[in-house]
Amino acid sequence: MSLALADTIESIETAIGLMAICIFALVGLGGAVGRNRRAQVRQMVNENRNGRLPPGSRPPSDVSAYYRTRDRNCDYRFRFVNVGNLWKVYILAQPSYQSREQSCHATHRLRDSVGNYICWSTAISSYEDAREIAQRWAEATEEYIRTGRRF
Repeated sequence: MSLALADTIESIETAIGLMAICIFALVGLGGAVGRNRRAQVRQMVNENRNGRLPPGSRPPSDVSAYYRTRDRNCDYRFRFVNVGNLWKVYILAQPSYQSREQSCHATHRLRDSVGNYICWSTAISSYEDAREIAQRWAEATEEYIRTGRRF
């Protein structure tokens, strides 16, 4: 083997070795960042269980919360957004309607450029009301999925 070819092969092997070290470092760093982010999300969920705020605190104009149904079978995630003096409850995650009708009318949902939100008969004027409505809607939706009884 010529000396030039041997030097080229050695350079390639060195470059591959350096790339492998970089990849391992990035994967390790990514795992640490992922674990850290998961821990932050877990802490936020635990501190903000069902969207409850400490007494006397003022809700932000945009907050997310998780809700688990009373029978503990389904989880929902909502985003509460203050629009002027009113609140909208966006549905970020919910169980499948399976074979049930999924129309906006049947499921009491409306849609805008942000996504699906709960259709309620009156204006929602406070964060506390929005949270209560989200819980009621989740329970009624769970009943609809299970039995087909509309709400």
